[in-house]
Amino acid sequence: MKPLISFAILLLAISHNVLSQRLEVGAFAGGTIFNGDIDVTLETFLPQIRFGGGILTKYNFTENWVGRFQLTSGTFYADEKLYPTSVDHGSRGYNFTSQISDISAVMEWHPFGLSPQFQLTNKGMYLSFYGFSGIGASVFNPKASFNQAQDSNARISSTDYPKNALIIPIGGGVRWHLNDNFTLNGEISARKIFSDYADGIKVRPKSRDYYFFGGLSLTYLIQFSNHKNQDNNTYLSAVHSGGVSCPKFKH
Repeated sequence: MKPLISFAILLLAISHNVLSQRLEVGAFAGGTIFNGDIDVTLETFLPQIRFGGGILTKYNFTENWVGRFQLTSGTFYADEKLYPTSVDHGSRGYNFTSQISDISAVMEWHPFGLSPQFQLTNKGMYLSFYGFSGIGASVFNPKASFNQAQDSNARISSTDYPKNALIIPIGGGVRWHLNDNFTLNGEISARKIFSDYADGIKVRPKSRDYYFFGGLSLTYLIQFSNHKNQDNNTYLSAVHSGGVSCPKFKH
């Protein structure tokens, strides 16, 4: 966890100095859920949701494309005795808790453009919908238990397996531009994790493990400029579909 935090702080520092024109920073919080060797259904996932959160930085390349780096951490939990998905699963009684943290780089696609503050084509549009995907890495430390007499094919993960894995995040959301500097985002994302041990239990021969985040983020647009625009007194973006140019503001 400490290396991920250190890397995130370094990333934010680099972003502040290098990506100087269309940079956003923020934080998010919401709920987490895991689906792996313990199945989750519509009837059982709500009481097993736990808390997750993180920090992020974005760079608005054009009116349709936004790059994003983020650090996420959350607690994941499931218990078949309390929330069985079937009679058989209830009797075997698997349960686990796991702290999973990840760092990822994704690209957001806003098919209808961004917002008025960016001086783009959709002047009257304060909501922008988007999808995203990318790549990342996660670390985890699960604690699992079950009655081994119920299932001789199952085993609890020991300490000799890697406690990190690659992930592929994918998801979508809606972005609400509150004013020239702040945006509120509602988002749901899934992460395919390339490990069968993030929940501490291995039953199936092939990994089907995913974990999910859903929640809200608040970001702040950092604007830098030494130029002035002749039209108004506010900082303006000069992001266009062809690239990024320097913002301007008035005397």
